[in-house]
Amino acid sequence: MLSWHSNSLLMLVQTSLSGQKALSKTGSDYKMHPKGCEKGTSTMRRLSHLLFLLFLIIYSVIKYRAVPELAGNSTYMMSTGILVTLTAILPYGLAYIFTKNMRGTMQLVMAIVAALLLCVIGLAIYFFVFIPAGVPIGNVLPRAVVPGLVMGAILVIGVLTKRGRKSV
Repeated sequence: MLSWHSNSLLMLVQTSLSGQKALSKTGSDYKMHPKGCEKGTSTMRRLSHLLFLLFLIIYSVIKYRAVPELAGNSTYMMSTGILVTLTAILPYGLAYIFTKNMRGTMQLVMAIVAALLLCVIGLAIYFFVFIPAGVPIGNVLPRAVVPGLVMGAILVIGVLTKRGRKSV
């Protein structure tokens, strides 16, 4: 027997393929829902979270394989986990929380700026705490730009798909 979530996902896929409005469940019966899904905005939010999860897996692998001779070392794995947490997980989560109640163009701009700024701050914290003082921080901070921009883009995709869904 399918659970409610898998059953509703199956209905969403079937109805979107057929071009009909999706059915939503209230109580024990199904009825037509004008937005296409009982929680249409949460479906789009899940899309951005799935994109972030894909990014997180790729980013973690890249960071782990950055120093191949240390692969398998428990201290290196812990250090990589801390780096990924400070430069990806926390910045994305905080930027998402910070921008989810905003509206308009300000939400789009702040999603990119917040993710980028928090990623750079996370990398700075990592280098101040874990890296010896001989490495200039100015040479390292540009490494946080690409992950910050990618996370900002993922947040913007979530906002834009949510807006597109609301206009239906």
